[in-house]
Amino acid sequence: MTNRSDILLVRKAQRPVNEEHSSSDGKRMIENLCLDESRKMQVFLGTIQPGSGSDDFSKHEGEEFAFVLEGQLDYIVDGEQFTLEAGDMIYYSSLLPHKYRN
Repeated sequence: MTNRSDILLVRKAQRPVNEEHSSSDGKRMIENLCLDESRKMQVFLGTIQPGSGSDDFSKHEGEEFAFVLEGQLDYIVDGEQFTLEAGDMIYYSSLLPHKYRN
């Protein structure tokens, strides 16, 4: 990372990767791309295996943005389901109940 407060540079080797397992026996790899929690936006790269996703609905402060690089991802936000394909994105208030599944 650079020492300048107005520029954040994170090299790939610096990013932590968390392997998570959902109760549906799926696996997720979540990589923190930003590392600086004082920023207004936290950026993560996720690899969501087929059948995996978030087990429960979540609500919290902030906003969320997801962009699908490849494959397909189903999101449920505030009771409405959205199927995202490669190149699709979704952006929403994370105060709305939400979860996702590949």
